[in-house]
Amino acid sequence: MSRSIATTLRYALRYFETAWLFTRSDFKTTIFPVMIFATIVSPRHNPLGLSCALCWLWFHLFQFNTSNQSYSAHEDILNKPWRPVPSGRISMKDCRTLRWGLMVVCLGFSSLFSLNVVITSGVYTVAPDHA
Repeated sequence: MSRSIATTLRYALRYFETAWLFTRSDFKTTIFPVMIFATIVSPRHNPLGLSCALCWLWFHLFQFNTSNQSYSAHEDILNKPWRPVPSGRISMKDCRTLRWGLMVVCLGFSSLFSLNVVITSGVYTVAPDHA
């Protein structure tokens, strides 16, 4: 039993690391500036609300990056070989499947907030398709 728990934990950590590798280079260019701006202009400084905003932003960035990286792997081989697709952590087909799965997650997460957030999510998750 403990062996299966250890194996499951190893697989889960690998998946989390793969997700992290999709977005790690965008924290200082996207996540941090947007969250600083959101914190400053927000009428309420609710830690739970800011945590939800951070999660929402990260999932959308993750979805955008999976879409982008699944169509630019040839560039990433030279420029950013540590990313999941060029490093072989995830196949191109699985990356595209993940992109569409994340679209559903992003829209579902957005539906917890308001119709305006769902519309914004739809614009940013459905529109950037490269196919």
